Amino acid sequence: MNSGGFYQDANYVAFASPSQASGDKVLNIGYEQDPVFRVLDGYTSELPSLLAVHDTPQPSATNNLVNFNEVYALGPLVGEGIFPIINPLAWLSHGGADGFARVAESQFYNLTSRDSTIVVSNLSDLTRGNLWVQDLENYAEPHTGGTFIIGTDSADRLQGGAANDYLEGRAGDDTFRDSGGYNIILGGAGNNTLELQQSVNGFEFANDGEGMLYMQDTRGGISLIQDVDTLVSKESSWIFFNRDVTYNVTEQGLLSADTFTEYAPSGKGDANNNVLVAQSSGSWLFGQGSADLLIGGQGDDVLVGGAGNDVILAGAGADTFLFNGDFGLDFITGFKSTDKLAFVGVEGVDEQYSYLDHAQTVGINTVLTFGDNSVTLVGVGLGSLSADNIAIA
Repeated sequence: MNSGGFYQDANYVAFASPSQASGDKVLNIGYEQDPVFRVLDGYTSELPSLLAVHDTPQPSATNNLVNFNEVYALGPLVGEGIFPIINPLAWLSHGGADGFARVAESQFYNLTSRDSTIVVSNLSDLTRGNLWVQDLENYAEPHTGGTFIIGTDSADRLQGGAANDYLEGRAGDDTFRDSGGYNIILGGAGNNTLELQQSVNGFEFANDGEGMLYMQDTRGGISLIQDVDTLVSKESSWIFFNRDVTYNVTEQGLLSADTFTEYAPSGKGDANNNVLVAQSSGSWLFGQGSADLLIGGQGDDVLVGGAGNDVILAGAGADTFLFNGDFGLDFITGFKSTDKLAFVGVEGVDEQYSYLDHAQTVGINTVLTFGDNSVTLVGVGLGSLSADNIAIA
């Protein structure tokens, strides 16, 4: 089992228990729509209580862990009457224990905390190919922060939203959708597909040379995509309003039956200490491992230092500095008000999505810290930054 995530501070773990300890060392794990688990909220034998949807957050429980089964999928159509403890269908959400194991096995597990929004697919073979697993927020406390959606070892359909999402397909031929924000999509084993739901021209694509595809939308959101073999776009047509176009993901670009979409211009490092220079506006630089020097150019570049302690020189403006995983101790000089820092899939967030929770002034610099990793903005005062400069997914 992974050592981080929402188990890390618990001495004991209980599963879907209808009671809880008063202290903070027993973690009670259960699905938010499980009526037995939600007896924690306090039921009475009176009819209003039996008909209510109980989802009061508890101090030592997982409050936003969703069992996406057929009952949950019916929620928007049927209404909240499907979830109370008096409805036998609601009890179907008391099962699905395999989902807890998949969360603990997830490559995203160390990014989660007790109140992370995690949606686990528990659909049957009959419906899995027709329903999109997603966060429906069915009559629950509002979900905040990034959303984690975990598939099965069969063919799943996983759908993120307009905010920041982490989608993991596991085994099987999976299909993914997303609608914006900063995301990580891990296809897993199988032949996996990402449906763009719009024209391929609405995105810019880059390849880091190490198996990760990067996709940036017109609003600046970036998705990191791994183990996805096929993209499907919707293109305008004289005959039909829209037609689906299938692209194979290759090392050089996206290849369809009659078109080839090149990746954005990029510079790629290796395991050595590299010096990478953006050659044109809109370049992507990938430092990869070791200690690299990345130099921005005419602006609108995306600079990815990667692992290792990197030095990054900002370009003419409107640059994006992207940090993922264990990115080291990095320094940025020349940071401008039009530039943006994006932290995606980094440890140490712990539901703290305000940059002020991670920032401090050190001399004339601002340092943003995430776990054992940090970014130092040389000569930039904390007061000159705003939420528009920093995205934490």
